[in-house]
Amino acid sequence: MGSMSDLYIRNAASGDAALLAELTARTFKSAYRSQLTEKELDDYAASTFSLDRIQSELNDPACKFLIAYEGDTAIGYALLRTDEPPDNVTGPKPVELARIYLTEGVIGKGYGTTLMEACLQAAKEDGHETIWLGVWEKNGRAIRFYEKWGFTTVGSIDFEFGDEVQTDLVMVRVITSANQA
Repeated sequence: MGSMSDLYIRNAASGDAALLAELTARTFKSAYRSQLTEKELDDYAASTFSLDRIQSELNDPACKFLIAYEGDTAIGYALLRTDEPPDNVTGPKPVELARIYLTEGVIGKGYGTTLMEACLQAAKEDGHETIWLGVWEKNGRAIRFYEKWGFTTVGSIDFEFGDEVQTDLVMVRVITSANQA
């Protein structure tokens, strides 16, 4: 089921808040279900992916959401955010890949590659030259995915999750054109 030709990625619009609130919470919970308790997942999703918070991000000119569809079904998203980067991100014109998630059922179909290409292209079109992200140090699958894309670890930052402070690796890469090898 599903081929790459079924994959469609578009920029999110202001009216996509309800769709994104549901999609962000669902993909986050599925990504971390094996490492975190249901309560931790629910509490974090309720605050971070609330309708109001997502609407606020959609209305923020520093944020750009991309939504991936397989046919008519939203199956993933990414959020690019222009924010002050951590000190260890030193490249010119940086943008943060704040979130990139796919629904559980489509992981492994190559859609992550297409979504990452769309992120790099969108960042380049917006004039960015450096892309960075924070990834939980215990998320080995994501770290391997980013390393495959040429991201290198340049340091770490603290990430508050509930009552705990966790460590996120800061990874960075230069943005090249999407069709450049």
